[in-house]
Amino acid sequence: MKVYPRETLNFASRDITHALCSLIASPVDRGEDVRIFEQQFARRMGCDHGIAVSSGRFALALILQKGGLQPGDEVILPSFTYHAVPRILVAMKLKPVFVDSRESDFTIDPALVEQSITSRTKAIIPTHLYGQPAEMDAIIDIAEQHDLLVIEDCAQAMGATYHGRTVGSLGDAAMFSLAIAKNLGGFGGGIITTNDSELAEMLSAEVSSFPSRTRLSLLRSVFVSSMYWFLSHPTAFKYTTYPLIYASRYMGIDAIDLILDSIRRRPKNRGGVPRSMLKRFPDLNARILSHRLQSLDRETDGRIALAEAYNAVFEQIPGISIARLDPQNHNTYTAYGVRVPCQDPGQLQKILIRKGIDTRMKYMSACSELPPFQDSRVDCPVARRLTEELVHLPLAPHMDEEDARHIAETLRMAIIGEEKQS
Repeated sequence: MKVYPRETLNFASRDITHALCSLIASPVDRGEDVRIFEQQFARRMGCDHGIAVSSGRFALALILQKGGLQPGDEVILPSFTYHAVPRILVAMKLKPVFVDSRESDFTIDPALVEQSITSRTKAIIPTHLYGQPAEMDAIIDIAEQHDLLVIEDCAQAMGATYHGRTVGSLGDAAMFSLAIAKNLGGFGGGIITTNDSELAEMLSAEVSSFPSRTRLSLLRSVFVSSMYWFLSHPTAFKYTTYPLIYASRYMGIDAIDLILDSIRRRPKNRGGVPRSMLKRFPDLNARILSHRLQSLDRETDGRIALAEAYNAVFEQIPGISIARLDPQNHNTYTAYGVRVPCQDPGQLQKILIRKGIDTRMKYMSACSELPPFQDSRVDCPVARRLTEELVHLPLAPHMDEEDARHIAETLRMAIIGEEKQS
């Protein structure tokens, strides 16, 4: 039986070999390769400046800090987003103001953004969800009327375009994630893009003041990434990770999520930012990402082909909903989520894992209902439904369009079986 991991890392074994050789033979931090990568990335995203940092979350924290936000200021963002984004706001003593999403494309609803603005509002963070650009023209118009900062969350949308313009070049600044599972993933990190030269200068000066990472910490990152790459490779996955997931599904848990949660560290904060983030971006990561940037469009085309194969099946199935793409936009499908009318999500996942299909639910959350954000609780019914109904399907380099059609048909049959049982 063929098996399908929920995600597979895009980089190859040669990247790991190159990283290990660099750790042995090259200086850890000269900065030259980082500057080259920053320039290449900014040019690819249609921006004047790129500033590489230790993580996507830290990229957001730096933008907020250098953008002049103060404790108590309000920041508007979608309720349906990754919980790490509002956590950064809370850590910096800012108040997240959650707004619901649109049913059509799952992104932030601009009409609700304007209704949420107060005298304390200082910024808007639209999330380009799963590679789908948010409605930026309306958001920017609102921001200009109220003199607000627009910070694009591009962690899931590298290379996506909105009305012919690349995301990350539309607002005042943008943050991207370079984590290992992203479509341009290395050994961790993030990058800021902006067309504001003054902001870029402040950000660069701040980052240059941080110490370099040690060889040991870099070796640890390479080791963790290598293990992740190995265990998510289809062959290794079938005989290692898959049996673990299969067994855990029947216990009503997600073993992978539990393992990842258990190994996350909780470093002490300095000014609301974890100390582990206060490090410079390493040259070895920059070299690998510069090389991988050259194949970004080809890899993106592969994901789009798989997503279109999924869409072709799901568009024929009543009750199943997919994000509707504005014809003027270009979705890069960093992930693929489909809304499924399901009475028992856990049972659905059990059926799919028996067929070799590893899925994930609640990767994104209605953050307005999570305990850490109780002070910002607001009713966001669309976000709540998306949290309960979205199933994230495999979208990996080893797959072809026939695999996507097989997974889509298997999901369809699983839904039919569940409906008969209910």
